[in-house]
Order: sequence, then structure tokens, then C-alpha cells
Amino acid sequence: ALSGLVFTAFSAGSQIPLVGASGSISGLMGMYVAIYGLQKIRFFYFLGVYFNYFRAPAIAMLPVWLGKEIYDYWFAGATGVAYMAHAGGLIAGAGLVWLLGKSWLQVKEEFYEPEPDEQDARFTAGYAQAMASLGRMEFDQARRQFEALREHYPERSILLEHLYQLAKLRPDLPAYRDRTTELMSDALARRQPEQLVSVWQEYLSKGEAHHPLAGEDHNRVLFASLKNSDLKAAEKAFERMRTRAEPEMVYEACQLLVSEYDKLQMEPKARHYRQLLKGLN
Repeated sequence: ALSGLVFTAFSAGSQIPLVGASGSISGLMGMYVAIYGLQKIRFFYFLGVYFNYFRAPAIAMLPVWLGKEIYDYWFAGATGVAYMAHAGGLIAGAGLVWLLGKSWLQVKEEFYEPEPDEQDARFTAGYAQAMASLGRMEFDQARRQFEALREHYPERSILLEHLYQLAKLRPDLPAYRDRTTELMSDALARRQPEQLVSVWQEYLSKGEAHHPLAGEDHNRVLFASLKNSDLKAAEKAFERMRTRAEPEMVYEACQLLVSEYDKLQMEPKARHYRQLLKGLN
């Protein structure tokens, strides 16, 4: 309604009807930037084919956008766009927030995006607390602290490694297997086959007797080992997966071993796995 009144004030003699909801949408955007105020938020921009984001106080967008609408009203010509309805909406939305106060239209703190420095400070403080709990041998407390940190910083692999080490204290519990498979997946994603194989081998010696890994887990180790030319680990992974994986997966893995040994001209090994292939058929 307010954006319509502003439009009318500047177009009193016009016979063209005002149609659309852009004035109301501009009002919502005016409320948005006024609510966030000086809090920095991300803005999207593009220049031709190039685009990116930048961070700035939310309220900084209000005069920029308002100025653009007023400029276009005077200089854009007959475009059929209700520029002053947009300007009126922006002023009305921001004005209502300033009039009513933010307490009526409160933004939850978790919606704010912390500054990078602030994020690092929070992580450092939380990490120090978790490490202090480790130092006092309060392992359950440390585990909860690392888990809480990981919810906010899932990209920090060091947190998963700490959780893995804590789970390893009780290799008889399923949590150790779960952390092992997570750490293996993380190592694979970061292209660290040596760590993947190392974690897998450690689990075989400590946790496999309690909660065996799935055939798919052994298959991942086989692929990573072959890419890393670790044939001993690949064969060991194959023997583990033979009793746990689907027949199709075992057959494909056996084919890979035949191909690898053929490539290396290691005929006795290649012959051994060819014979296994016949049995699998």
C-alpha cells in the first residue's frame, strides 16, 4: 500500500495502471536489510560473464538500491517499470522496522554468518577445550566436544581423526567401525590412499574380530592399493572381501588383479587369479 502511494505521488497524471507485486517485494527487501543492519552478509554480483560474492553490511545495500531506482526513474526513459513503487517499498520496509524495532522482527543468531576470523577464534577455543579434556583423560567429555565441533566444522579432518582415536579405545564397540569407515572415506576424498590402507590395516588388527567391515570397504581398499601399486594390500583386501562382498563385486575385483599381474608380467600370480575367476564363473 505504501509503495503504491509513493508511485501515485510521482505519477498522478498517468493513465497507465500499476500492476504487479514488485513494490511489496521491495518492501520485504527493505525490511531484510534493516533487520540485519550492520551485520555483514554475502551479496551476489556479476560483471558480464564473471560473477562472485562479496561481504558488506546489509544496510549498505539500501541507499545503493534506492539510488538506482530513483536514477532509473529520471533517466531510464519509458521502460514500463514502476521505479518509484520500488523506491517506496524499500523506504516503507526499512521504515517499518525502524519504527517497530527489531524486537518485533528478530533474526535468530544462527542465521548470521560469522566472520572468518571469528570462526577461527571459535574453533580454536572449542578445540582447546576438547584437548584439555583429553589431557585430563575425560574421554567421554572430549568425544562430545569434538562431535559438537565437527557439526560446525565438518571440513576439518583433524576432528574426525581425534574421534577415531577416541573410538579406538573401545574396539569392541560399533562406534570404532563407524569412525573407521568415515576416516577411510575422508582419506579417499582427500586422495590419500596410504592413510586409507593404514587405517584399514589397523582396524583389521583391533576391531575386525568384533565388528567386521563390509565387503564394499575392502573393495575400496583394493582399488586404492592397486592405484598406489601396493599389491600386497590389494591381495589382502581381496581375500577379505571374498567372503563378504556380492559375487559380482568379487568377480570384478578378481579381474582387476588378473589385469594388474598381466600388465606386470607376473604370470604365476596372474594364473592364480585366472583359476579363481573360473571358480567364480
